[in-house]
Amino acid sequence: MEFPPKFQTASPADKLCIVELGLQCWTIAEKEAFNFSCLDETILRVQKDAQTRIENLQLQLEMQESMIRKQLQEKKIAIREATLEERQKAQEQANEIRQKAQEQIVEIRQKVQEQVLDIRVEAAALKSKIEILQIESDKKDALLSTKNHNQNQSSQALGKIGENEVEKLLQEFVNGDITNVANESHGSDFRISISNGAGNSIFLLDSKNFKTPIPKKDREKLVRDIDEDSTVSGGILVSLNSIISTKNHFEIDKTEKKKPLLFICLKDMDFLESGRCLAAAFRILTAISTTHDEEEKDDLLKKIQNQVRELNLRIREVTNIITAQNKQIDTLVSLKENLKKNLFTLQDSEEVDIPQKPKKRRSNKVHQVSEEIHH
Repeated sequence: MEFPPKFQTASPADKLCIVELGLQCWTIAEKEAFNFSCLDETILRVQKDAQTRIENLQLQLEMQESMIRKQLQEKKIAIREATLEERQKAQEQANEIRQKAQEQIVEIRQKVQEQVLDIRVEAAALKSKIEILQIESDKKDALLSTKNHNQNQSSQALGKIGENEVEKLLQEFVNGDITNVANESHGSDFRISISNGAGNSIFLLDSKNFKTPIPKKDREKLVRDIDEDSTVSGGILVSLNSIISTKNHFEIDKTEKKKPLLFICLKDMDFLESGRCLAAAFRILTAISTTHDEEEKDDLLKKIQNQVRELNLRIREVTNIITAQNKQIDTLVSLKENLKKNLFTLQDSEEVDIPQKPKKRRSNKVHQVSEEIHH
C-alpha cells in the first residue's frame, strides 16, 4: 500500500497521531454503520406503527361517520315530527282566530245595527224638535213682523198705544186711584194715589213706547213734574219696547228734592209679567214714601238697589242661556237637511238589515226651556 506524500514526509510523532486519528475514525465509522442497520429496523417499525394507527383512525373515522349519519337521520325525523306538530298547532290557532274574528264581526254588525237604529230614533226626535223650533221661529217672525208694523206707525200713535197698554196694566194690577193726566202734564201720563195706611201716597207715571233708548231729556221732564208738585211722593218711568239710556231695569234715583224715581223696562215681557213688575214698583215706592227718616230711607234704597243688582245679574245669566239656546236652535236648523239626507241614505241601504224600532215619545227640552224663560 502506498501512503500519501504528506504521511510519508511527516515526522514519526505526526504519523502516530495520524494513525491514532485514523483508528478513532474507524471506530466511529463502525458505530455509525451499526446505527444505520438499527435505523432501518426503526423505520420499518415506525412504518408498521403508522400503518396500524392509520387503520385505527380510518376505523374510528368510519365509526364516527356512521354515528353522525345516524344522528342526522334521527334529527331529520325529529324535525319532521316537530314541523308536523307545529303545523297542527298553527292550524288550530288559525281556526281559533277565524272563529274569534267571525264572532267579532257578528258582534260589530249587531252594534252597528243598534247604533243605526238609535241614529234613526235620534234623527226622528231631532226632526220633531226642528219642526217645533220652526213653529216657534214662525211665531217669533210673526211677532217681529207685528212689532215692526207697529214701529212704522207715527210716534204719536205709538205713544197712545203705549199709554193704553200701561193704563190696562194699572187697572188690572195696581190697587189705587188712577187718573190719566197725559193731556195736562208735560212729563207724565198718569197720577196714581195709593193708600199707605196713614193716608195716601201720590205718584206720577210716564210711559214711553220708543224704538230707541229713552233719552235723558225725557227723564228730566218727569223729574221736573215730580219736584214741582209738593203732593207727589215719587214717580215711575216705564219703557215698553226699549231700554232707558244709562239706566238699569228697576234702578232707583233721587230727585233734587230727594223723591224716589224708579225706572222700569217692560221690553220682551208679557202682560202678566209687566203687571207684576208695576205692582212691585208701587209697593217699593209706597214703602219709601212712608219712611220719613232720611237715613232709614237711604238704607232701604241701598237694600233695594242690592236686590236689583242681583236680579240684573240673573237677567244677564238668563240672557246668556237664551243666546246659547238660540245658537243651538240655529245649529239644529242648519242640520235639518243633512239629517233628512242621512235618513234617506239609511232607509235606502241594502247592506244592513235594520229592524224597525217603535218610536218613543221624548220631551222637547228646547220647548221646555223656552216655556220656562217666558214664565
